[in-house]
Amino acid sequence: MRVKKAFLACWSLIVAASAHAALPQVPDSPKDISLTIDRPLGWSGVDEEGDDLNIRCTFKNKSKRAVKLMLADHNNYSGAKPYPVGLKARVTDAKGEVLTHTIDMGDWWTWHYYAHDTYQDTPADWVRLRPGKKVVRVVPLAVVLKGLEENWEGLKAGEYTVELRLGAVISNQIKLRVVKRSVERQLIELERQLSDALVREDAAVLDRLWSDDLVFTFPNGKVSNKAQRLAGQKPAVQPSQSESETTNDEVKVYLYGNTAVVTVLSTWRGKANNLEYSSQFQATHVWVKQEGRWQLVAAHVSPVKK
Repeated sequence: MRVKKAFLACWSLIVAASAHAALPQVPDSPKDISLTIDRPLGWSGVDEEGDDLNIRCTFKNKSKRAVKLMLADHNNYSGAKPYPVGLKARVTDAKGEVLTHTIDMGDWWTWHYYAHDTYQDTPADWVRLRPGKKVVRVVPLAVVLKGLEENWEGLKAGEYTVELRLGAVISNQIKLRVVKRSVERQLIELERQLSDALVREDAAVLDRLWSDDLVFTFPNGKVSNKAQRLAGQKPAVQPSQSESETTNDEVKVYLYGNTAVVTVLSTWRGKANNLEYSSQFQATHVWVKQEGRWQLVAAHVSPVKK
């Protein structure tokens, strides 16, 4: 079965031990609680590589007495989708191999124990269910599975069986079919990564996205290459440390085989010299698929006059 490399396994054991020591013991869910999983309302019916793979979890009190259950985002509600602390996933592929098996966690995996070294629950983390009542949470499976392997990039195209578990309560099984991400969505995601790397001046990411043959044309007509552009980048910083942010307002993709022309309307906001600014730019990018991956080979950008 799939296991991490030896050094990663040792690291995981150390981190898991410290994390479990820092975290409160996740209580076994009451025996009277059932967990039913299915797909949430609004699901498109298609799961692509890189999607959140949202799963709807319905916790129901089957007993004749009221019970308490801990339901909270593990990072003190800073995440976009609140769901139970310690929720674990068991995923098997079409051949029956347990993909979530690791040395330290067995068949059930959760990213949370490795992602956070402190946690303090509050009264708001708990729900009280009266007899017959239920509570629903939407769980992004892709987030639960983060860090499963070294350089983990999520579930690849294929068919899978998924179960979720909270304490002693194990859900039903559902089938998951993941398909390859469409080329258009791949390029839209690459444009998002490019914008994020530019605002953070992340040379490592830009080096990956830019072709060695990159030709960049500035609004004033000056032409630059990859080496010159990278030389002006500073080491990457965390998004929270940056005073600038950018949003891709509109992205259009035009495909020509292994070449794509992408137009991007973006808004840059931030603060310079204690003054806030907001500017829009229109860019035309040419991407070429080289050795199995898309890279930017040409770019031109112009400011949008207000």
